[in-house]
Amino acid sequence: EIKEQYRRTNQICSGDNGNDLEALGGGFNVTLEVLQDKEKREIIAARIRECADCIDKVVEIIESNTSK
Repeated sequence: EIKEQYRRTNQICSGDNGNDLEALGGGFNVTLEVLQDKEKREIIAARIRECADCIDKVVEIIESNTSK
């Protein structure tokens, strides 16, 4: 289950057939021009939130399988 979450975060970042952060201009080399474009910024922010959701699921899985 954790592996699937990390696979998805990888797709979101750089392997989602043109709908990933790199293709959208929202990767590590994001430009000021992209950040100033409201439409692009909204799409990129949604992809980053999706990535965060995956990491939240990883935390949930780990916490549910470890004793406190």
